[in-house]
Amino acid sequence: MEQKTPEIIWQTIAPFFNKNEFGEGWENLRPEILVPLFHFRQTLPEGHKIIINCAYEDRPGGHGKGLAIDFRIHNQQINFASHVGLLESFLRRHDLEKHVALGIYPEWGNGQRPGFHLEAEEKPFNSPRRWGAKYERNEKGEPVRQGGQFVQKYIGYAEAKKLIGGQYST
Repeated sequence: MEQKTPEIIWQTIAPFFNKNEFGEGWENLRPEILVPLFHFRQTLPEGHKIIINCAYEDRPGGHGKGLAIDFRIHNQQINFASHVGLLESFLRRHDLEKHVALGIYPEWGNGQRPGFHLEAEEKPFNSPRRWGAKYERNEKGEPVRQGGQFVQKYIGYAEAKKLIGGQYST
């Protein structure tokens, strides 16, 4: 039986999110991920906009359970490294580090639209879950495509943060 998000959650976040931002299957998104994202969006400085890349998808894993959302923060004046800091600080400040996993993707959009993967857990984990991803590259250093998509390689969080180096603007 599919678990649907209670309507009261949608009513609460309606001033800050439009259901259409989440795409098809939005009704399958769970409060465990919607509420932290809602509160994070409220804490962003003026001029920052969250753009949802992917929410519910009918596939295995967090997206298929309605517990994961991929997004980026749009602001031309602030670089991705600063956005990573804002999100890390938010998770720490609200004691969410053992409840919401964080993936950083500095190369999304060929480095022009880096973003985040947030994934809530039904049970807390022992320590913060963090990771990153980068594109597989050929011998010329170009991103490898497979089926029209860039091939991603999961990497450690520290390695992903080194890729950022403050160079990307979102």
